[in-house]
Amino acid sequence: MEDGRQRVFTGVEQVDVEGMSWCWQDEAGGLQASSGAEPKAGSCTTERDPSLASGRDPRQAGEPQWCALSRATGGFSEAASRNEVQGASRESRATGAGQCCFINCHLYEYHYVKEEKTWTEAQQYCREKHTDLATVSNMTDMKRLLNNSTGDMRGAWIGLHDPPGVNRTWYWSLPGEEFNEKDAMWHSGEPNDKGNPGPENCGFLIKTYEWGDVKCSSQRYFLCYNETNTTQKYHLIRERKTWQEAQSYCREKHTDLISGLKQLQDGELKEVMDSTTSKSYFGLFRDTWRWSDGSSFSFRNWNLQFDYQIINSGQCAMTVFDDEGRWRNENCAVRKPFICYDDKVILIKETKTWEEALYYCRDHHHDLVTITNLDEQRWVQEKAKKASTDYVWMGLRYACTLDFWFWVSDEVVSYENWAPDGLMDDCDMSGAMKTGEPAHQWRKRNDADKFNFVCSKD
Repeated sequence: MEDGRQRVFTGVEQVDVEGMSWCWQDEAGGLQASSGAEPKAGSCTTERDPSLASGRDPRQAGEPQWCALSRATGGFSEAASRNEVQGASRESRATGAGQCCFINCHLYEYHYVKEEKTWTEAQQYCREKHTDLATVSNMTDMKRLLNNSTGDMRGAWIGLHDPPGVNRTWYWSLPGEEFNEKDAMWHSGEPNDKGNPGPENCGFLIKTYEWGDVKCSSQRYFLCYNETNTTQKYHLIRERKTWQEAQSYCREKHTDLISGLKQLQDGELKEVMDSTTSKSYFGLFRDTWRWSDGSSFSFRNWNLQFDYQIINSGQCAMTVFDDEGRWRNENCAVRKPFICYDDKVILIKETKTWEEALYYCRDHHHDLVTITNLDEQRWVQEKAKKASTDYVWMGLRYACTLDFWFWVSDEVVSYENWAPDGLMDDCDMSGAMKTGEPAHQWRKRNDADKFNFVCSKD
């Protein structure tokens, strides 16, 4: 700093300590400082590091004494171990002292509007009053939509529509898996749209792991993926179903249809494939449906009567509450209630260092974004696709003295998406998300690098 003072960042609070290296809370609750390189014995310390909210006495033998900053009071408190600090952080979030709570706080919020409007009128209303008509990216979102229906059993518009003149796009059924044409493994002559009346919009897998396209209404065996079954992840279901029925079965009994190259290249799948010569459905499909906000989420939750063969229908999607929220295509001119959403994150397409990005987010919004689970990762990476830089900054920071990564919002780093070579512990490093790859993995980058960044909103 220009005046020679050392600024110590403590989550939301900032404390200037003139010419000092350490700070702690004394018995009376006041902030004390020492001009020495080390604090007094037994004191609670904080590293001189932007946004750091916890620290330790470097002279302490064995398990260090950790400090945790309470956002509510701005003071430090001692804890016997790092685990206790993490527990205190979780308790803080549960009581609302931190950025988020466990269940009710999300990166986006849904709002059910009882007033009946056409889909276009609903879209305009949502864009004026909120962010847009509801985008639904996974089954967790579906449960939230049902909870927001306030007991109304009628259907409601969501943000999915099928505009004319749009080309068909291939997707994976499993949320978060992004289809990349350059990685496609089509069998010779496929996809061909041949052999059946109407377009072929669903994929099948042959024993050589090559792909073909087929009419979605044909009945075939199918392959399910189960992310929670540690002994058997892949299942060949020897029941003949349409692609839509197969997807519904896999989601109900397992997780989803097998999707993405990682699953297809898993050695465990070979045993399943060796047991059949059938050309079985897997999680590949294509359609012309698009989200109102321009996002590319592949999640679809159609009812079993939906016809994947009809493209560019000019229709719109509604969720039907008395059919477990499953979607139905409908004439967009019909008047219905609708669901809007408020986005709680924003991509800032300015290039700044990590510290500059941190200050910008705290001055103009809330904080640099925190990612605590896979669903949040998918939501943020959708924003990152529109960045103008190769990376976007997140609120992830490496504490050099403490030797661990943490979120500036005081959240514990429980979910991680590091690239295989991305986690290298070094000073003056922060976490950034890669923008130009399907996995959008995290990598450590020097604080002085300048990237776009993602802020969380109040």
